[in-house]
Amino acid sequence: GKCIAIWANSGYGKDLVNEKRNPSRVYWTKLVERLMKEGYIVAQLGTKDHEIVSDYILDFRYLSLFDAIRFSLGCKASIGTDSGSMHILGALAANQILLTTYWRKTHVSNPDALIPVNYKDRAINLFCESGVDNIQYDKIVEGIKILND
Repeated sequence: GKCIAIWANSGYGKDLVNEKRNPSRVYWTKLVERLMKEGYIVAQLGTKDHEIVSDYILDFRYLSLFDAIRFSLGCKASIGTDSGSMHILGALAANQILLTTYWRKTHVSNPDALIPVNYKDRAINLFCESGVDNIQYDKIVEGIKILND
C-alpha cells in the first residue's frame, strides 16, 4: 500500500535531552500534511503516552510493540529517530527514514554511535547538526522514493 509509519516520540521521556532528540509536534504535523499531499496514508505508532500529532493520521498507538512492528514492516517506510523501535525495524531490514541530530554529549565525537543498523542497508539517515526540526521534508519524501525504487 501507500502507507507510511511514523514513530513520533515513541517511548521517550519528557526531559530536555529527549526534546533535542525528537522532532516537535509542529514538525510532525507539517510532515504528515506533506506526506498526505504526496498521496500517502500516514499512521502513528508508539504509545498513548504521547499525543497524536495530526487530526488526519491513523492512530495505531494502541497496538502492542509486536503488532506495531509487524504493521510497520508492511509500510513503504517507517520514520523515526534513533529509538528502540527503529533498532528493531533495522534488524528486520524494514525501509527506514532516520531523523537524527546531536542529542548526547558524546555524539560530537561519534555522531553515528546510536544510529540503528539496518540489516539490508534499507535506511536513510537524515542527520542535521542544528536539530531534527531543520530536516527538510523534501529529503524525507525523496528518501521514501529512493527506498521504494
